[in-house]
Amino acid sequence: TTQVDNIRYIDRGYEDFVGKLQGLGADIQRVSVAQAEELDGRQHREDAQKEDSKERDAHKAEILS
Repeated sequence: TTQVDNIRYIDRGYEDFVGKLQGLGADIQRVSVAQAEELDGRQHREDAQKEDSKERDAHKAEILS
């Protein structure tokens, strides 16, 4: 995931930038700062859960060995 801040500079230089990228097949969305923070927090939680799961699986593999 890529997050771009200060998009006012992009808005100033490109008309319908999001629409143009979507037209090329990009999976892009424009979100507010609050939405971005919520999404970022959710991603961190999901990443932590995945890491915990990997550690548990590795521990189980050690026990079974």
